[in-house]
Parts: sequence; C-alpha cells; structure tokens
Amino acid sequence: MKNDLYVYACSHGKLGTVMEIPTIWKDENTWGDIVSKKLDFNLINRSRPGGSNFHIFKNIFEDIVQKKHKKDDIIIVQWSHINRAYTRNSRYTVMPHHDTELSKIYYSELYDDLQSLSNVVGYTSYLKTKIKSKFYFSSADWLTTFKNISYILTNDLIDSEMITLNDRTPLEMIQIKANSNKELLYPCSHASDLGHSLIADIYFNYIKDKL
Repeated sequence: MKNDLYVYACSHGKLGTVMEIPTIWKDENTWGDIVSKKLDFNLINRSRPGGSNFHIFKNIFEDIVQKKHKKDDIIIVQWSHINRAYTRNSRYTVMPHHDTELSKIYYSELYDDLQSLSNVVGYTSYLKTKIKSKFYFSSADWLTTFKNISYILTNDLIDSEMITLNDRTPLEMIQIKANSNKELLYPCSHASDLGHSLIADIYFNYIKDKL
C-alpha cells in the first residue's frame, strides 16, 4: 500500500486563477501533485480555495479524529492569509475586500493581527502533539506578514519544522522570482504551472533530506 501526501492549504495548494470565470481549481500539476509523484505517494489534497486558517485547521482536525493519517504519510500544512475569518457557514470566508456588513463589522470591531497569528501558533503546537505520522511540515503563504506582526511568534513557527529557504517560504520565493520572470504567476498572484513546479522543487528538496 502506498503512503499518502496530505496537503492542507487555501487556493495556493491548487492550480488555477481567479481571472477565469468560473474559476476551476485543479489538483493536477500542483506542487503537491508533483511532490507526491516524485516520492511515489498518493496525493490527498485537502486545500480549500478561499479558506481561512481555521478552515485549514478544521480539515486537519477532522482527519485526525477519523484517524486517516498513517505512520509513514507526509503532512504539509501551508497556512493562509492571516486576516481571513471563518464563519459558521463553512463555505464562506470573510475577507478584507468584501463589501458586506459582516466584513465591515468584523474588521472594525473584532479583528486583531496578533490574535490571528497567535491562533496559528496554537494550531501548530496542537497538531505537533496529535499528528501520528512521522513527517509533519508546515509552511505559510506570506511569512513576511507574520514577521511584521510578531517576530517572536513567527520564530516559534519556524522552529516547529516550518519549511523555509533563505528565510522565505516556498510561495514567497516564487513571488520574489516573479519580479524577473512574470511567467511564474498568474495576474492574481497564484502560481502558474511553472510556478508550481518550482515550489515543488523547494518542498521536495527539503523533504527528501528529512526522510
């Protein structure tokens, strides 16, 4: 029986662009798909486009409760934008650009950067104690944003087996490279096929040294 590579992320764990209507998100040729094939693992992509960090945590938590992870599986969690909010309607995420009454109230009265980052640190600490697979790694869409909120808390995340290269996460590395190679990203800042292949190289080279 093959081992599984679990990917938990937002839309940055999928391949697609919001410039298309309707938006079609694919698992094929994503960085997770490429890494799983290099490792000869099955890919189980639990990424949720538009998802908040609590959406991501909730998906992992559900899989832990259902005991889906096997001992030799690989779990990769790629945390999303820090300022997205979960709602009880789990199909819906509150985001800063939403022109809704709920969004206006949330960001003016309830949202706090440090609180949201602290939640991610707490999620990570909890998952490290509960995930039974030997190989658990985390990452983030925008680690620089985390650092701007709290360098101390971000260092705690990095110390918790967070994948970084030159102090940047894989997606951030592609964002930087895209300054000189526009083919790496779609106009909406989601990685293209080429971008996903480079992100996969970063993940794979990191993981293979740990196996």
